[in-house]
Amino acid sequence: MSWVYVLELVGGRFYVGFSENVARRIQQHIDGRGAQATKQAPVVDIHSITKFKTREDALLGEKAEYRRQCTLHGKHKVSMGQQFKDLVPLAKSSRKRNWVPRYVFQEYFMKRP
Repeated sequence: MSWVYVLELVGGRFYVGFSENVARRIQQHIDGRGAQATKQAPVVDIHSITKFKTREDALLGEKAEYRRQCTLHGKHKVSMGQQFKDLVPLAKSSRKRNWVPRYVFQEYFMKRP
C-alpha cells in the first residue's frame, strides 16, 4: 500500500509527497528531518492523504497531485522535494514541531487487519 500526501507549509506553500509508510514520513517532515522544502518552511497542517494500491499508481498520483496543486496555488508555491528558490532554510533552533503527537498517525495508519 502506498500513499500520496499534501502538506500545507508556512507562508501558504504546499509540499506533495509519496510514501509507503505515511505515518513515519509525515512525522519526519514535522520533526524537520524531511525534504528540503519542509526544512525551509515548517509544516502547518496536513492538507490531504490518498491511498493507492500499488507503488506505481502512487507515483503517477503524486505527479498528478503536484500538477493539480500547481494549477490551484501557482508553481512557485508548491514543491515535490526541491527547495523553494526564494526561501533560505531555517536554523534548527527556530523550528518547533511538536504539535502533532506520533500516536495519532500510528493509530490511524498502522492498524493491522
